[in-house]
Amino acid sequence: MHNSISTKSYEDREKELIKIFLKDNKNFSTLKQMGDFYFKHKKMDKAEKLYRNILKKDNNDHEIYYKLALILIANKKIKEAAFNFQKSVEIKPDFIPANIDLCQAYLVLNDYNSLLIKAEESIKLFPNNSYLKQLFCLALIKNKIRFDECIDILNNLILLKPKNYFYYYLLSFAHRYNGELDECDKLISFIFKNDYKNFVNKEKLFLSFISNKKNILLNEHIEYFKNLLNDKFCKKNFVYEAFFKYYHQKKQYMEAMPYLIEMNKLLDQESNFDMNNIKKTFISLKEKFSNHLNTDFNFKVLPVIPVFICGMPRSGTSLIEQILDSHSNVTGLGEISYLEKLLGFRLINPNTIKFKEFLDNLENIDFLKKIREDYVNLIMNDLSKLEGGNKSKYICDKYLYNFIIIGFLQLIFPECKIIYCNRNPIDNCFSLYYNKFTNSNFDYSHNQKKLGEFYLLHKDLMEFWIKNYNDKIFTLKNEDLINNQKKITKELLNYCDLDWEDNCMKYYDNNRHVHTTSERQVKRPINNDSIGVWKNYESHLSELIKIIN
Repeated sequence: MHNSISTKSYEDREKELIKIFLKDNKNFSTLKQMGDFYFKHKKMDKAEKLYRNILKKDNNDHEIYYKLALILIANKKIKEAAFNFQKSVEIKPDFIPANIDLCQAYLVLNDYNSLLIKAEESIKLFPNNSYLKQLFCLALIKNKIRFDECIDILNNLILLKPKNYFYYYLLSFAHRYNGELDECDKLISFIFKNDYKNFVNKEKLFLSFISNKKNILLNEHIEYFKNLLNDKFCKKNFVYEAFFKYYHQKKQYMEAMPYLIEMNKLLDQESNFDMNNIKKTFISLKEKFSNHLNTDFNFKVLPVIPVFICGMPRSGTSLIEQILDSHSNVTGLGEISYLEKLLGFRLINPNTIKFKEFLDNLENIDFLKKIREDYVNLIMNDLSKLEGGNKSKYICDKYLYNFIIIGFLQLIFPECKIIYCNRNPIDNCFSLYYNKFTNSNFDYSHNQKKLGEFYLLHKDLMEFWIKNYNDKIFTLKNEDLINNQKKITKELLNYCDLDWEDNCMKYYDNNRHVHTTSERQVKRPINNDSIGVWKNYESHLSELIKIIN
């Protein structure tokens, strides 16, 4: 009975509004009433059409922009939704729902810079809003800046709401990126012990807990998370990775491997990696740089010299940057993708039109000078933010995939240093296979066939670069560094025209912040723990081994 009455009242009200509208179809009040009526009854297509019509004629209603944005969010049109939230805020700056939802839209879009700006602006308007403070701290963490400020804000939020474990979770990341790994570990353990069943990101929490070898997993924890894998809403890839790490640490390799296989299956299904595009890209580069390119350019002297540390992911690049950054004349800037941004395409699976434009411009002096100058400006801006300012002769750019454009690096930075990191192929590939990367730049690593093929393509391209620029590239084999640290470190410093400094041998005492998968490894003395790990799983890696060999 209730449903029939509801349906009847809905239909009657709809007819009534349509009748009013037909009498005066320019009446915005009626249009808005109709839109709100459909919005209330979840007839979103009708509501969206009406709201858009209103905004064509009257674009000064913050609520219309806001409700249209909510509809767009439901339809997964996040970018357009963000635009409409922004319009709502411009019309009424103190409209708090639009401020909050705009921040959340930027978060979903991974636009962390816009999130930071908007959250900081909103907090000035609403200084007591704890959720905006949470979003602001998230923005600081995502941008990897101002960690001390972030830690202070989160500690104050915890004083107000000591049972909000998400605050502790954000605080753990702030400490982690601030290089305070022990504090991070303590917080993760605290959250897990108190709230692992109810925590909003329980799967990620489980993985973080397992990643600390000191933590003890109880039978009740194992049972709970194995049962969780049957839940259709479970973020399974994190749980699979956690169980792989758990059994791997216990040296129960046959128990571990099925979880690793399932994790990579899931990630591979979500991958859009285009191996053919990579092949064409590498072939085009070799063809272009096989020809004699004009290199007689009169460039301005650089204020600092870039050292490009590149190679396959998991090849030891973080360690090399840590060693160099320990020298008084070097500043490591981490994995900065400035060249990729300036060129306008990704180095992995580039846009074909943009890539062709790049190849066509390789002898265009104006193009080359602009890229060089813009890159240096970005670098100097980063250095200006460092405590004490810039005192370095060199900076390290550790964007791994710069190996793809080594010829271009030599063209625009003839004074640069290029360090190519290399390690045992199976060790390298297996390390990629068992470390989960969600960035699409690593999509090839979730499938043994793709991983092996990409490694060989990388190897072939590097052989080309070394043949053509042999004296310009320092090839550093990870195993050589492990077996003879001092000798290889000396050779590395000599290549960079740097004097010997003992600090480079004690790189693990360097308090710089490392934001890569290797953040813990670079805080330990050199060891051979990672050599030959794949042999424990050899029977499950036949496809990869066959391709590599």
